[in-house]
Amino acid sequence: MKIIVVPSDHLINIDRRAYVDFPGFTFDLSIHAIHWNETAGHVEFEEKGKPNLKISGQKDFEKWIAPYVQAWQAADRLEKELREEEEKIYNSPENVAARELAKKKKERAEKVDAITVTVGDLVFNGDEESQSRMVRTIHASEYNGKTEFEWVMADDSVRTVTLDQLKEAFGKAVLYQNGMWPYIHA
Repeated sequence: MKIIVVPSDHLINIDRRAYVDFPGFTFDLSIHAIHWNETAGHVEFEEKGKPNLKISGQKDFEKWIAPYVQAWQAADRLEKELREEEEKIYNSPENVAARELAKKKKERAEKVDAITVTVGDLVFNGDEESQSRMVRTIHASEYNGKTEFEWVMADDSVRTVTLDQLKEAFGKAVLYQNGMWPYIHA
């Protein structure tokens, strides 16, 4: 077991796993650091000029190392309990269902973004933004009397389309999209 303790940082590192939160544990701040490697180590003191203290054996381990190991073990248990609780919450039926619904909604949104509809030889984009442009154009035609429009098609070509073609494309796109809505709740 390799142990490093740095009291001023409230750090205890055992075998390369460090914790820095030890509620209720008091660090000896007269110590700069403690190093332990399997059976021996040394204590470095904060006091200038005070030599390092070599430590070894069970008695020194109990005096210098064991309290820090116990604090580290308590922190390790707490972290494991918190992780288990987080996993339990993450894997709860409600959260699993919510993630599944979010996944289905994302898939649906991707499908909606890819909608195209065909009217005669014209292939229109049918995503929600295109539907919105279609309905605004259809609605505006009631006021401006236009019956033909320059329209960017799904292949990015510009074609002249009639009001009736635009209405048909809009209707098909809405129906196609509406068919996608219920599946995510099944």
